[in-house]
Amino acid sequence: MICAALGTIRAESEGFLPISEMQSQFNTRPGEAPFGAYDGRRALGNTEPGDGARFKGRGFIQLTGRANYRQYGQRLGVDLEANPDLANAPEIAALLLALFLADRADATRSAIASGKFAQARRLVNGGVHGLDRFKDVFRLADQVWPVAAPAASGATRRRRGRQPVAAVAHVAATSRFLTAGKDPVDLRDRAYTPAP
Repeated sequence: MICAALGTIRAESEGFLPISEMQSQFNTRPGEAPFGAYDGRRALGNTEPGDGARFKGRGFIQLTGRANYRQYGQRLGVDLEANPDLANAPEIAALLLALFLADRADATRSAIASGKFAQARRLVNGGVHGLDRFKDVFRLADQVWPVAAPAASGATRRRRGRQPVAAVAHVAATSRFLTAGKDPVDLRDRAYTPAP
């Protein structure tokens, strides 16, 4: 799932910084307001005029739609519906990525283990946007940790969705372990600082 998370960030933001969705042919129809293609889309929970622009994609996963901002905001204890730009705060974007992928973990693992990277992308994006960059993360991981990325080569079986023992032993033997403290759960007191 680490490769899936990194691949998602690379596919959605390219620069590994949380970003806001840019206007494109997929979200803005000719002659309409920016992000107007999202307006009125009940599947996204967009019910008010201007919801398309207000709840456009943001963060590492490009969280989109009033319903997603409400649902994931409630789960994080952050009012993303009232403050959608908070989805671009790095701490919030990381938590959104983790929650979003956790909600789709079994299906994502299954798709990747079967080499169905396009299917894994659709679970996050609904399409295959950034598929080449997503797959490239697995290729690069396979070069760094050949046994740690069996989904890219299909050479090693996973046991109960976990990394093979050889992969863990390889990483443990070649890495220094980090000692880090747990982050505070409540991040609402941290002001959002936009990227330079």
